[in-house]
Amino acid sequence: MSTCVFHLLLVLVACTGFASRAQAGPIASPPGFTIPGEQLWNFARIVEELSALVWDSTNNGFWMLGDGPGPTQLSWFSFADRRGERVPVAGSGVALNDWEALVADRARGWLWILDVGDNLGARPEVQLYGVDPGPFLRAELGVLPLRKTIHVVFESGPRDVEAAFVSDDQIFLVEKTFWGAARMVAIPLITEDGAQVVAQDVGLVSGARLITDADRSPNGTIFLLTYDGIFQCATCAASGPHRATPVGGGFSGQAEALVAVSDREFAVGLEDGRVFYQTGD
Repeated sequence: MSTCVFHLLLVLVACTGFASRAQAGPIASPPGFTIPGEQLWNFARIVEELSALVWDSTNNGFWMLGDGPGPTQLSWFSFADRRGERVPVAGSGVALNDWEALVADRARGWLWILDVGDNLGARPEVQLYGVDPGPFLRAELGVLPLRKTIHVVFESGPRDVEAAFVSDDQIFLVEKTFWGAARMVAIPLITEDGAQVVAQDVGLVSGARLITDADRSPNGTIFLLTYDGIFQCATCAASGPHRATPVGGGFSGQAEALVAVSDREFAVGLEDGRVFYQTGD
């Protein structure tokens, strides 16, 4: 993906003509979870090359990240009105090198956009952007304002990353490898805006290759998505070494996005925008 840097001023959007996007009454899982293996939705219209999904149970919708050949897209889909839209990120100094992962920070009510893709393994530093969806969901703004930027350096060298999850005020990044064990690091979220942080190595993850996404279930279990299926990593939120074990079968496409609704129920997004309901073994 080509590199571009953009500087945006926060633009207030009048609430006139906008109904609040936030929906009362959270639901535990996305609608349609009935038949394992069934296609639930196709988000190709609002996201190009689906790369990440985050289920917002409070507002009954999906946040998603696209990694297509054009500018990377952040999109929102509401189940209340069956409507999807692309949402700009607003903040000074936001760079777009290779946005690959999107995670929910429920302690702060934020999303973290992770500019961590590095196919050539050559980036000396990657960036994490904390954005606040609240003003957008309340129809106060038409953008997601940037709240914090963290610059990350890998002590053990650059690597390509597509998978991440949040646990105990840390973001964990899991390397995407074609062979061998994947390196995993942790980055503290309690840090100053704009700080440079050296990621802490927390062990190697073996048993799964080509890890494209990760999620933490409501029970705290860590699941990893690969092109070969879904894997559980019982110790991934602590120091390693770690062993991933398979819990779900392969897919008829390139699996890129994972939502662990429970320890047995998952939404799996393919690169072409289709999302399927999967269950664990």
